[in-house]
Amino acid sequence: MRPWQERYVILTNKALRYYKEKTALQEVATKEAVGIIPLINITKAEYLPDKKIGCRFDVTIKNRRVYAWDGATPGEAKQWVHQIGKAIEFMKREEKEKKKEKIDVCRMEMIG
Repeated sequence: MRPWQERYVILTNKALRYYKEKTALQEVATKEAVGIIPLINITKAEYLPDKKIGCRFDVTIKNRRVYAWDGATPGEAKQWVHQIGKAIEFMKREEKEKKKEKIDVCRMEMIG
């Protein structure tokens, strides 16, 4: 496991984006993210109460890489896991709707 590095994270409806500096959170439009984890690649987000840290949560992606994060409190770490899960569910519903719309458009074109 790599040593801890301080990162500041933003959850969008498409990805987890992380930055080196806290000021980047206010300047997202102009700052380039150090890393981007597309929600579609996330296979698991879980809270792991660690005896040493106590506020850890992990995000696992498809290639089995694990990103370990540390919330300010156990409640914050749990909230991150919950919100990541909600964002993934929302993204999947959107994708399903887009596929349905494409199928409906194809049917209309075929009939018309």
